[in-house]
Amino acid sequence: MKSLSCEILTKIFQYLNHKDTISCLLTCKEWHSVAERILYSGIPIISEDSVKLLVRTLKTSSHLGKLVKSIETYSSFQNEDKLWLWDEQNFLNVIAQHCPNLLKIEDYCEDITIWIQISHLLTKGQLSQLQSISQSNSSCLEPYLYTVLLLKNSLFSINVRDNNKSFGVDLKELTVYNKFQNQINEFKNLQELFLEYQSNNQLSDFDTMIESLPRLKKLRFHLTPTKKQSEPIEYQSFVCRPRPDITELFCNWNMINSQSQLEYIMKKFQNLKKLSVTHPLFADDKFGATTFCSYNTIMEYIRFVVPKIPSYFVELEIEGNVLGDVWRELINMKDIYRDVEICYYNKKRSEDKAVLNLSSTISKIWIPFKDEDEELTHLGFLTESKNMIRSVGFKGIAYEKEGDIFNNLTKFINLLYDIKLVSTILQLCPELQHLQISALPYEIPSNYLGFRHTKVNKLTIDSIGNTAKCLEPLKYFSLNLPNLKYLELKYQANYGDEDSFKVLTVYMPNSWLDQLTSNNLTYNRKIFKYPEALIKLSTDAGVNYYIGNKAGLLAISEELYRVLPRNCFSFDITCRALREIIITQTYSSDDIKWVF
Repeated sequence: MKSLSCEILTKIFQYLNHKDTISCLLTCKEWHSVAERILYSGIPIISEDSVKLLVRTLKTSSHLGKLVKSIETYSSFQNEDKLWLWDEQNFLNVIAQHCPNLLKIEDYCEDITIWIQISHLLTKGQLSQLQSISQSNSSCLEPYLYTVLLLKNSLFSINVRDNNKSFGVDLKELTVYNKFQNQINEFKNLQELFLEYQSNNQLSDFDTMIESLPRLKKLRFHLTPTKKQSEPIEYQSFVCRPRPDITELFCNWNMINSQSQLEYIMKKFQNLKKLSVTHPLFADDKFGATTFCSYNTIMEYIRFVVPKIPSYFVELEIEGNVLGDVWRELINMKDIYRDVEICYYNKKRSEDKAVLNLSSTISKIWIPFKDEDEELTHLGFLTESKNMIRSVGFKGIAYEKEGDIFNNLTKFINLLYDIKLVSTILQLCPELQHLQISALPYEIPSNYLGFRHTKVNKLTIDSIGNTAKCLEPLKYFSLNLPNLKYLELKYQANYGDEDSFKVLTVYMPNSWLDQLTSNNLTYNRKIFKYPEALIKLSTDAGVNYYIGNKAGLLAISEELYRVLPRNCFSFDITCRALREIIITQTYSSDDIKWVF
């Protein structure tokens, strides 16, 4: 059999994990050569022992140092260990001497001496080939900028971050920062630029800088304004050269909050593959961003983003009275906007404006409320768009401040979690297929019938409470959603409350279910300490008992079910029929599927 070429082997080995690559290393000479190049191209620093091993290897096997292209220190490596790494082991000097092809050093330590050592090596002509270095932060910003200036001929990526706002508006007074700005046009190989600091600059203010970087591909801005924009920015018509080679743009809404700035984006960046524009929804009022763009400008911007850019995440404010019009336009552009999530937030505002959160995979509407509100704003939106909506996700309430509690919002909370609200949504959306609510209604009167909806086939409950009683309203949905096939229950136990989730009782006597998904959102994995689950399933076919684990499902007798210890998760399910159960956990990829 003819051997595979080194190029093909390299592509194959890149998909292997570390352990399997080592196995390939020990197979034959040809595989050894290919696997060795892959193993040593990127070196992870995860412990003190890994530092010692790498230093010894570089000193004794000089040919391996030539294979090293990147070194990354993981954040789990504690700061005191990192100090030992750089000082006692003289690590930087070792890699400078033995790794002539090193292109990237990534480290999360905030020790200023690291940057001083790197700068010292650069002045001696070592490490001058580096294309990427660790991102800066406020405590190391000045030495970082000095290091960046010494690497202006080779750097592919720069991250200037005053993330703690230590310098604030005084950043522009720094000598090294001014030097960096004056020499930015000398970074001819720069492909990625990230700027994070306090500034009132608009996006177009950086046009000269953008034009001075011919190889730029990615732009990321996170500029915090120092004052609130209180009136529209005077319109300016820009004459700018398009940059179709720039494929990724990230910025905040404050930078583009005007008609002229939105037009600048559409003229300048005509070939974007990724766009992210965040709105300061929960920012302090003095930094808030009220939209001053006209409806026509907003719609032109949306038409530029939605159908043309493969991956996007944009947030923008829009008048509540035109929300339905905007949504109808969105549905005509992309079918995914038949699925909408609705959220409320208690930001006290005088304007009747919602915040649209649009991405290439999902959409949300954030609506402000006050406790004295007499009706829910989203009902008007659903009334206008009712025949177009296929999925409604009702995500409940987000709070502007941690001090906000339910007791201060009694009237609104009662309105929000009334069963009549669910019935109203079902009536307003005749084409609805998926209903997602944040929690089950508090109480359902025994004589309440509700609204019967024949097209909903999936129900998701995002947060179920800590007692079996909170699941009692499920029987209401069983009665009024006759074609329900998929039920998803998400829950999160508080520490110390794990026992309350040992039994999940699902009573849906009128439902023929294809799938029941139990999604544990809890990071505390003690809930799944035991791999088995006990299941009592009552259907039209009778009552059956099972033990389920990762290997599968085993039918057991009622006698065995009753005597088995209750030290594992249990299901007590009543329905007309059930085909399968899926167990998922947010912080684990090990899903379990049981088919009956």
